[in-house]
Formats: sequence, C-alpha cells, structure tokens
Amino acid sequence: MLSFYRRCFMRQNSDKDVPKRVLTAWSLGCPDQLIATAQVIDDELFVVACDHTLFRVGFDEMPALKRIPEEQRSSFTLSSEGSYIHWPEADVHIDLDAVRYLKDDEWREKKDRERLMSDIRFGEAVAAFRKQCGLKQADIHGLSERHKGGYAGDSGKKSRIVPESISG
Repeated sequence: MLSFYRRCFMRQNSDKDVPKRVLTAWSLGCPDQLIATAQVIDDELFVVACDHTLFRVGFDEMPALKRIPEEQRSSFTLSSEGSYIHWPEADVHIDLDAVRYLKDDEWREKKDRERLMSDIRFGEAVAAFRKQCGLKQADIHGLSERHKGGYAGDSGKKSRIVPESISG
C-alpha cells in the first residue's frame, strides 16, 4: 500500500491540489466524504479519500466505469474540492459515495436504510397531501396498478415492507 501512496503522491505531474483538498476537507469536518486523489493502474481505479481511506475499484465492477474505453480510463479530472471524478470524453462522473457504496458493505446497508426511510416519509407526505386535497390514488392520472394498491389479481392488502426495527 505504501508503494501505491508513493506512486500517487510522488508521480511526475502529480495533482498539486491534493494538500489543499485534504486540509479543506478536514477543516470542514468531512474528510470521509471527499476525494484526495485518484489514479488508474491497469484496469483498476484507486481512490484515496481525504481521511486516507483507500478504495480499489475494478472498471468491470461499476457499470459507469465499464462504459469507459480502455484508452480513455486514465484521462480523468478530479474536481478541485474532491467531490467527484470526471471522464470528459465518456461523460462519466462518479463521487466517493458511489465508490463507497460498491466497496463498503456497512456503508451500503446504511445508505439503503436511509433511502428506504426517505421513500417512506415521501410516500406519507404524498398521501397526506392527497388527503388534504380530497384526492384518491385512482384520481391521479399516470399511476400504475402497483401504485394504486397492487397488481391485478392481488387481494389489495398492503404489506409492510419495513421491519419494525428500522421503522420505529
């Protein structure tokens, strides 16, 4: 791993903004959310977060990266603040959340729970708004049968998809 850091930070034409990105991320209290540097070696992307966490992603592991032709993989830019990596020719952007979601099981589970809870709150807000306006789901053009309470042939009973332990 030390040799990788050496190659990233000591390579010719290295990114002069790395120290600034790292210091800024730490001063803002978000070193685990921003990218310090990144490098392509063979068919892998190495991403170092500002908290020094190293992620190693194969181009075949992520659909967005898989679309980038081999000859363009090293031709990326890193945003000045470290919020994303961009391959201009392929028009692909990835951020640290996408990398972390792929490589960190705990992070992925946490994000999945957060999204599920957000979806539930959104659904409750829409239902409350419909009720306030006196609308039924059937009154709203474009909702599928699934959105109206089930597919044809369903009993119409709604099942709770969120375990009580996380819906609390």
